[in-house]
Amino acid sequence: MHTPRAFTRETLAGWAGVAGMLALLGGGLIALLAREITYGVFVCVLVGAAGIALWMWAAPDDLRAWLTGRPTRYGTTSVLMSILFIGAIAYLY
Repeated sequence: MHTPRAFTRETLAGWAGVAGMLALLGGGLIALLAREITYGVFVCVLVGAAGIALWMWAAPDDLRAWLTGRPTRYGTTSVLMSILFIGAIAYLY
């Protein structure tokens, strides 16, 4: 028999973060397609910010682990090195 998973605060926080990111992406997509800031974009940004804020409030350990984790550290370094490389090429050009 399959036992159901427990519904915890961390689970709710994780889904709120996912919903927040999807709302922000949806708002960005609406803004790109409409080529203006509409009420729909504003609502998506508010819902996205609320979802991410709920995730940060309900699961601060997840946020801390995400910010200090190895992928974030190496990803930030890669982005900075790419910016420096593109800047050097643009300067030489």
